[in-house]
Amino acid sequence: VLGALAYGLFLMIFGDTVLSVVYRGRYAGYEPLVRLSALLPVTAAFVAVLGGVLRAHERMKLVFHSYGASTVVSLTLGLFAMYRWGPLGAVAGLLLSSLTTGCWMAVAIRRDLARA
Repeated sequence: VLGALAYGLFLMIFGDTVLSVVYRGRYAGYEPLVRLSALLPVTAAFVAVLGGVLRAHERMKLVFHSYGASTVVSLTLGLFAMYRWGPLGAVAGLLLSSLTTGCWMAVAIRRDLARA
């Protein structure tokens, strides 16, 4: 998780510079996408940790439900956002999908621990 936070922070601070240096201005105007996409590794890291907790407790059905909810969100809101806002919507859809997985897993863990 700390690595993902460091990488996300790096992209937030230096993403514009890296984008312009690596691609020599070819993608000028896409800087906001870099900052928004910097959140993706952070959410992915939290999903990995939460998924590990569920797997350790042998709650594979809850992992499946979490990814199922994420798929529904991605195929509805994610595709709509991509159609409506293009690349910005695509990144927002990915972020929303990852957040859905994480939130679903967090709620599942909280409910599961409350029963124990």
